[in-house]
Amino acid sequence: MVYVIGGWEEDTNPSIKNEVFKIKTQKWETRTPLPSPRVAFGAVLFNGKIYIFGGTSEVLTKPIDGKGSSFCKPEKTILIYDPKKDIWEKHESEIPIVRIGIKSVLIDNLIFLLGGYTVDEKRNEYFLTRVDIFDPNRNIWLRGTNMPRRLLFSGIAALNNSILIIGGRDEHYKATSFVIEAECYFKKYTPGEKT
Repeated sequence: MVYVIGGWEEDTNPSIKNEVFKIKTQKWETRTPLPSPRVAFGAVLFNGKIYIFGGTSEVLTKPIDGKGSSFCKPEKTILIYDPKKDIWEKHESEIPIVRIGIKSVLIDNLIFLLGGYTVDEKRNEYFLTRVDIFDPNRNIWLRGTNMPRRLLFSGIAALNNSILIIGGRDEHYKATSFVIEAECYFKKYTPGEKT
């Protein structure tokens, strides 16, 4: 089954929709909506549940005074969807820093959050090279090696013990065809070690 969650509505507002496409029947079904609208987030499937990280729940038509981010309510709350029970819950942990336009990937039971940008109290944007790693089994956050360049809205994939980050936008919002391949250095990860 393919889940399509949140994103943009036709009126450019963030959506609460949660829909699933069943490949065997070739039909769409509507499921329990998100507790609040969410767009520009990262999502990962872990132990049969969908984890949603970061993004924003509210967007302005244009920034105040033509300055600052159009995203006015960044989210730190982690949401978890259980497809079997068709219910949402909030995780007890939050992401360490507000992140919009991030990508996430699961490898070796660790969830990697990469790229995107953060917004301060004056709604100024700061593009990130920061890599945060969440261990859902122990409910702890680790820091990874920073990315070599700032990217958001990129494609991401796990392939042959590497993380591929493909394309997206740079810190000037220009489209890029840049590709980053990161080795899975976390194979050396041991309990209690912070990377």
